[in-house]
Amino acid sequence: MARASASDRNQWLFRQAPAPSLPIPRGKAGPGLLAHVLVSKYADHLPLYRQAEIYAREGVDLDRSTMADWVGQVSWLLQPLVEHIRQHVRRRQDPHRRHAGPGAGAGHGQDEDRQAVGVRPR
Repeated sequence: MARASASDRNQWLFRQAPAPSLPIPRGKAGPGLLAHVLVSKYADHLPLYRQAEIYAREGVDLDRSTMADWVGQVSWLLQPLVEHIRQHVRRRQDPHRRHAGPGAGAGHGQDEDRQAVGVRPR
């Protein structure tokens, strides 16, 4: 990882810009690589061992266990987002269950459902 640095030869000082913050403490993987591994695993259904083989073909030595550690750590980092989405989904009313309640089965509340969507009763 290259960082911008400047050296002042007159005073023999070495100044270096601070390292960018990384999602995983003391880790070397940036957010782009972590996102790629997770999307490949979950969206593209590409197991970690296959990802390790693909990286090896490209000359990158990236062990499956390292990627598994990353997946676990990123999962922990994403827990607040997961909880927020879970609460949002639970609060949302299902539009298909407008008038459904205890004991409401087929035939119960059909006229109300039709009126709610703008269909005249028969």
